Amino acid sequence: MVYAPVIIPTLNRYEHLKQCLESLSRCTWADKTEVYVALDYPPQDKWDKYAPGWEKNRDWLRSVGNMGFKNLHLIERTENYGTWMPGDKGNAKCLREYISERYDRYIFTEDDNVFSPNFLEYMDKGLEKFEDDENVYSLIGFLWYFPIRTDGNTYMRISTDFTPWGAGYWVKKKYPIDYLWFKKQLTVTNLCRLYSQYGPGIVGSLFEFARKAHKDDIIIDMHIKAYLMVTGKHVIVPTKTLVENIGLDGTGCTMPINDEEMQDLCDANPMSTDIHFEYIGTGYEEYEFNNDLYLREREWRGKWFYQKRMLRKIIKYLL
Repeated sequence: MVYAPVIIPTLNRYEHLKQCLESLSRCTWADKTEVYVALDYPPQDKWDKYAPGWEKNRDWLRSVGNMGFKNLHLIERTENYGTWMPGDKGNAKCLREYISERYDRYIFTEDDNVFSPNFLEYMDKGLEKFEDDENVYSLIGFLWYFPIRTDGNTYMRISTDFTPWGAGYWVKKKYPIDYLWFKKQLTVTNLCRLYSQYGPGIVGSLFEFARKAHKDDIIIDMHIKAYLMVTGKHVIVPTKTLVENIGLDGTGCTMPINDEEMQDLCDANPMSTDIHFEYIGTGYEEYEFNNDLYLREREWRGKWFYQKRMLRKIIKYLL
C-alpha cells in the first residue's frame, strides 16, 4: 500500500485548521501519513486583519509535534503567496508543485474541512484501485446532501460535478484543461451534443470559461466540472460523506461566502463514523440517475442560493 501525503495551505483560520488536523489525526492510517502544511505570510496591506490568526497558527503548528502522523511538516512562507487570483504566486499552487516533485500522488484539502475516521483509508485504497483507470480524474471525499440512489455499493462514479473538499490526485494524470482546450470544444457538433445531454448551462459555461481562462489563466473547480461533462471522465465519490465543510462562514479567501442555510444543510448531512472503508460495487450502480440528480440539484439549487443572497442584499439596502 502506498500512503499518499496530505497537503494543506493555510493562513489565519486557526480554529478551522485545528479542527481539520485533529480530525485527520484520528483517521485510520494517520500514523502512516505525511502531512504538509504551508503557512502563508500575511499581506502587508491587510496585516491587522490576518496577523492575529496567522500568529496563532504559527505558534500552534510549531508546538504540536507530529500529532500522531508519520510526520507533520510545516512550510513557513516568508512572503505572501496569496490564493489563485491573478498576480498571486499561489500558496496552494506552489505546495502542489513542491509535492509533485517528491510523490506520485497526494491528497489535497483546504483548512476548513473535517474528516471521518475512514477518510485516509478511502483515499489510499482508491488511489491504488483507480491508478491505471484513465477514465477516473480524481477521488472526492465529500458527498452532497442530495437523495442519491444506491444498490449496496459504497462508492459511485460522477461526471456532472466536481467538489474538491478533500480530494485525491495522481501526479501522472495531467489533463489539458486550459484556454486552448475550452476553445477547441466550441464546435457546432460538440455544442449540440452537450446541449442535448446537459442543457444550456454547459454550453454557456464553455464560452465563458474559454474567455476567462484566456484572460486570467486560472482553472478552478467549475472548469474541471465542465471538463468532466465534455469528456465523460469520472470522479469517485463515497455514498456516505467522509468530509464536512465548516468554512461557509465568510472566513475564506477564495470563497468568502457566509451562507448559513447552505452550512446548515452541509452540517445536517451525517458524516460517516466508520473506522474502515471497503470499495463495494462497480460505482456504476444507479449511474444515470445519480449523475442527472447531481446536475439538476447543483445547477438549480446553486442558482437559488445566489438569488436569495442577492435579494437579501437588496432588502437590506432598501431598509
